[in-house]
Amino acid sequence: MKTKILSATIFLFIVFTLKQVYPQQVTIIETISLLASGPEVYQMPKISPDGKKVAFGGLDNNGIFLTDYFGGEIKQLTYYQAAGWNLKWSRNSDAIITRANLWANDNKAKKSAVMMFDLEGKEQNLSGAHDEVGLPFWSVDGNSVWWEEGTSNFKSFALKSGADPSARVNNNTNIIEIENGKTSILKPVDGKYLFVEWTPDNTKAAISVAGKGIFVIDTKTGTTYDFGMGEYPSWINNEQLVFMVVKADGYKIIDSDIYCYNYNGKFLADVTYGFDKPALYPWVSGDGKIVFQTPDGKIYKMQIDIGQKATEK
Repeated sequence: MKTKILSATIFLFIVFTLKQVYPQQVTIIETISLLASGPEVYQMPKISPDGKKVAFGGLDNNGIFLTDYFGGEIKQLTYYQAAGWNLKWSRNSDAIITRANLWANDNKAKKSAVMMFDLEGKEQNLSGAHDEVGLPFWSVDGNSVWWEEGTSNFKSFALKSGADPSARVNNNTNIIEIENGKTSILKPVDGKYLFVEWTPDNTKAAISVAGKGIFVIDTKTGTTYDFGMGEYPSWINNEQLVFMVVKADGYKIIDSDIYCYNYNGKFLADVTYGFDKPALYPWVSGDGKIVFQTPDGKIYKMQIDIGQKATEK
């Protein structure tokens, strides 16, 4: 399925057809179960790359909470406002970076900062406090953190000496590649970029575009695939990803399921089919563990396995 701009009708026909032809490509090896609930409202969970820990925000994405994927207590790492929004794990699962809101003592003046936390809650302010700070990104080698201050003013913090400065960051309109101090812009799709996620080998990007759905760009071939729907992508590996497909009536969410797809737009499975709550903001680890939230502020988990047929072009 090379890139084509498909009408909604044709796309739905293709989804239905593939769903019938390839029913056994994705196996549920751990059924959906409750991971975290309590007096707090929990939101936007992200499982660590090693599949062992899950971090998530509280009500309005304030604070960061941490728990073990296999069960255990819920620990609060920080109380900073907005810290739970789109936090990012380090590749070796020992640290989290995020943008946090910092308020003056009178609660009237707000600044923001890029913060890093270890799994005990020890914090480090990497950027200092500024009026405008973008979301942070790990460098390609994982040894630096990048962010945007203002507009197109990119800054970095090296965690190790001799760190490779190469990075791929984004704002609401562009993807920016940084190599040897030089920047270049990728803009495969017009529109507002809500979320951009790269494969582990950094060759493909899944872009969630407001009002348009998911697009995947393969930088090796220069091909862009239009999925025609979906939000909030997360890669399992270099070939497959999951994302949410939300149904709303204009006022509230009616339902949401988590779909698994090949990078080239090939449907593999609706992994939450039959679950009685909207499944929101899924995040997946390399071994197929998926965590997601429901509108009532609870966190759920499951695990899938992808068969060989799923990788066939």
